[in-house]
Amino acid sequence: MKICIIITATIDPRGMAFTKRNSPVDRLNDYKKVFKKFCNQREVSNLIFIENSGYSLDYFQNEKKKYSDKKIEIMSSRVNNEFSRKLGKGFGEHLSLKEVFEKSNSLKDYDYFIKCTGRYHFLNFSSIFKSIKKETLTVNGYLRDSLKYFDSSVFCGSKDFFVNYVIPETKNVNDSNNIFIENCVAKALFKAMVDGYSFNQIKELPIIDGYIGTNNKKFRYNIIRRIKIKILGKLKNYLISHKKY
Repeated sequence: MKICIIITATIDPRGMAFTKRNSPVDRLNDYKKVFKKFCNQREVSNLIFIENSGYSLDYFQNEKKKYSDKKIEIMSSRVNNEFSRKLGKGFGEHLSLKEVFEKSNSLKDYDYFIKCTGRYHFLNFSSIFKSIKKETLTVNGYLRDSLKYFDSSVFCGSKDFFVNYVIPETKNVNDSNNIFIENCVAKALFKAMVDGYSFNQIKELPIIDGYIGTNNKKFRYNIIRRIKIKILGKLKNYLISHKKY
C-alpha cells in the first residue's frame, strides 16, 4: 500500500479570524523548517505540499530537487483569499483538501493519506507512523472531548474517506460560530463508521515542535509532560477501543 503525506500550508493568512501567528515571514520559516524535516524523514517517500494563499513557493520547488529519491508534488492555490475571514483558517483547510483531491497530479498513485498541519514538526513522527502503518484499512487519528473533537493536525484515511466524508462535512466550518474543523472531521468520521468504516486511535500522542496558530504560543514539553503524554495516549487508546458505538 502506497502512503502519501499531505502537508497543508497558508503562508499569508491575510487577517484570518482567530489567528495570532499571522506574520508571513514567521509562517514561511515555520513551513520551511517542517518541510525539510518531512523530506528527511526516512518513513516519508511520497509527499504533497499545498499552499493556499498564492505565496511564492520558489524555496520549496528548489528544496524538492534535493530529494530525487522521493516523490514530492508542490501545489499552489489562492483559495484562502476567496472567502470571509470570519469563517476561519479551518475553512481554508477544507478548500486546500478539496484542491488536492480534485487537482493533484500524483494523487492517483497512492492508496492512503496522512494529512499533517504544515507548521508542526512531530518529534515522535516515527512512532506515530508505525502505529498508522499497522492500521491502513481504517481511519486513524485522535478523538477527544467526548468524541466531539477530532485533532486535525494529523489524521489519516483512504481517498474515499476524504472525498466522500471529510471534504463534504468540512464545508460547514465557521470558526465565528464555533463550528471548527475538528468538530466537522469528527462528524465525518461517525458518518463513515455508519457506512462500515472502522477507527483506530493512534497509540502515540503527538509531541509537537512549533507554534499554535490561534494564540502564537509555542508548544512546550518537559520530561514529566512527555511521560504523561505517553501514558495518556495508551489510556485513550484503551478507552476508545472499548467504546460501544
